[in-house]
Amino acid sequence: HEFRRAGVDFAAPALCSVQLSRRLYPQFHKHNLDSIIERFGIRAENRHRAMTDVLALADFLEASLAEKGGEWENHCRALMNPKLPPSWLKADLAEQVYALPDTPGVSVWLDGRGRALDIRMHEKAFAEVAAMLHLKKNQPFVLETGSLRFVPALGALHALWLKAQLAQQYSIRPSESANRYLTVQFAPDERARLQARVVPLAEGSRRQPPNGLFVHKKAAKRALAEWAQAHGLCPSSLDILPQTHAKGVPCPVREVGRCDGGCATAEGIEVQNSRISSLAHNLPVADWGRARKIEIVESDYLSGRSVVLHCEGGALALPDGQWYFDETLPPLLKAKFKQGKAAVRVLEAV
Repeated sequence: HEFRRAGVDFAAPALCSVQLSRRLYPQFHKHNLDSIIERFGIRAENRHRAMTDVLALADFLEASLAEKGGEWENHCRALMNPKLPPSWLKADLAEQVYALPDTPGVSVWLDGRGRALDIRMHEKAFAEVAAMLHLKKNQPFVLETGSLRFVPALGALHALWLKAQLAQQYSIRPSESANRYLTVQFAPDERARLQARVVPLAEGSRRQPPNGLFVHKKAAKRALAEWAQAHGLCPSSLDILPQTHAKGVPCPVREVGRCDGGCATAEGIEVQNSRISSLAHNLPVADWGRARKIEIVESDYLSGRSVVLHCEGGALALPDGQWYFDETLPPLLKAKFKQGKAAVRVLEAV
């Protein structure tokens, strides 16, 4: 925080002297600083003052390095948290990694021509980038990287908001991997009746918020049934009757006298389709309770800056009117809801 007040971004790998002492001197029982000072005969006046402890640790590192040599360096590299960038990283790129702060933001990995190879959001940029550099699956695009751009954010959700816009700016296509989150789409059948389908929610930007957000297909189907019943929509026309309902058997809603069969006529189909389109946004969002629209404010108390972000239907509103979703968004929003009213304001409920 003091570095930030001075206008300097600070982040660095940390090394625990207790863990290092345990690795280098397993024959000893205690490894706290007092024990280390006594063992090495280090002069330390005014113990527990910051600079005295720093000098005592420096003496320990120098003495243990002199005794253990290469073993010392190997243990240090293994215990660094986060790990030091790998030795194969190009010097100029390593310098850019070390310049990252340990604060929220977005990293843009550019090739030699300035084209984006990858865009990633971070809550603790330096720690997360340093860790990802050691994963073999990331090595191919890192080897192609010519430079690293960092865009600071005020919080994790703000970082995702920025990432979505940078992905559009650099024409980065969203991941096509299987998404575990589901939503509802409505498509006409051969009689032009809008029917509900539970489908994976694709990542990326869209023109409208999703029609509900679900983790399990059963939960989505249960929500559809409750939604149709609450708004007087025909489950047969929507094709959401239970699979156990035999084909050709009259609709159970009609059987109990709650439907006159008008939904089967051309006029009735048009009316129901219109109502489905106007009510689809009322389908629930996992972990949101009855909230449909929410507002979240993220702030940086050191700078006094803040940003207001809006979500609807499980997606994040972008400045151009688009709505963005990827699989990192639901956990972020769930964490915000856990913080209570101080973090989330419900603008509209279902």
